Amino acid sequence: MKFNVAIVPFARDAEEQVNICLETKTKAVTLSLHDYNDKKDYMTEAATLFNKNNIEIVSLHASFYPGTLSSSAEDVRGELIKTILEEMEIFAAFCPGKIVVVHPGEFVEAESQLAEHYEICKGSLKEIFTQAKKLNLKVAVENMRHGDDRPHENFKFRIGEDPEKLVEILNSLNFENTGICFDTGHANIAGDIIERLKACGDKLMHIHISDNFGVRDNHLMPGKGNIDWKAFATTLSALNYKGSIELEIVKPEERESAEVILEARKRLQKFLGELE
Repeated sequence: MKFNVAIVPFARDAEEQVNICLETKTKAVTLSLHDYNDKKDYMTEAATLFNKNNIEIVSLHASFYPGTLSSSAEDVRGELIKTILEEMEIFAAFCPGKIVVVHPGEFVEAESQLAEHYEICKGSLKEIFTQAKKLNLKVAVENMRHGDDRPHENFKFRIGEDPEKLVEILNSLNFENTGICFDTGHANIAGDIIERLKACGDKLMHIHISDNFGVRDNHLMPGKGNIDWKAFATTLSALNYKGSIELEIVKPEERESAEVILEARKRLQKFLGELE
């Protein structure tokens, strides 16, 4: 499996991002554009520098705020879709055939409202999938966590916390090159991470790796929370997953980026074996 790093949390400057990759021998990265004032300028510089240094850009994490793809407020939902489509167009110019990760939605006040908001989400995804097909991009829909980082205080449902429902939507829309991005941290908060991973089946397209204790989305490195990584690795093997493993963690302020990435990779390899 290919190891890649969500690099923007470690450095915003493209040249610094490349230097971190070279120092850690990281051969692939995931980018995001939502925190950049001039997204096209950053993407142009980043793509040039990563390509020059033989570092693959595996995927783009599309914007997921403000608004939500499952919102009943048409203006808010429409503005987010517009932003995502613009980011996809910028990304496709440099990374054709690669993956764009999208969040399917956000909070729902009551379980009785889930069906309505899943339908809204389905409509949003159809727009995004249609454009992705034109741009020669893949789209992976990310599973979400439960509650607002405090499930014991806030039991609001989130659109996308159940991978089975995402698979149902993907099958219904029936677009090629679409699947699920499985986020381990989100799944661990939502409930049984292994059952949720199994539910992805052959729709599993991409993976976000982080750890937590099932309460807050801490984005810890593997082994620093309570996820059973041995069971995760066994399940992943059973699913015959051949895609990318993306490290999506937050760097402790007191530590150097390269040190954190190297340790996290070493921890992952204990369970997953050698990573490219």
